[in-house]
Amino acid sequence: MIFESDLQRENFNAKWVISETSSYDGTPCHEWIAAKTGSPNKVYGYFWINNGMSRAHRVAWCNYHDETIPSDVHLNHKCNNKLCVNPLHLEITSNRENVLLGRVSLLKENKQSQYPGVTWSNHRNRWRARIYIDGKERLLGYFLDEKEAGEAYERARKSRKES
Repeated sequence: MIFESDLQRENFNAKWVISETSSYDGTPCHEWIAAKTGSPNKVYGYFWINNGMSRAHRVAWCNYHDETIPSDVHLNHKCNNKLCVNPLHLEITSNRENVLLGRVSLLKENKQSQYPGVTWSNHRNRWRARIYIDGKERLLGYFLDEKEAGEAYERARKSRKES
């Protein structure tokens, strides 16, 4: 699944955009915007390469690392975004690891935090901090780290008491 020409690479790169909402470890997701297939909870991008259709994230990984991977080798999306083709967000795993990691991400979907005012945002793939002031919700931000989100809530709570 290595690109055979610069034109093939250009065609691939024209089919993803930098996400404004999804990221991992400080780098944005590269979201696939072309051909997609799968079930509602498991949609992957597809790309025609070397006379066949391949999952776009596999094509991205192979070309970034300049090597092919066998079809029985799995790639985990560390960002939990199945449409992401950012090779920095992909890691080789066994089938068992991939299934287990998928279950862990499912557990996060409705996860409550140990900190007040903090919940997991599936849409942003981050922790969301919010506080209610005079019956109205005030969004404090989205955070990669649960503790940082908790600290943001605590700062807002203290500043509310001081005013």
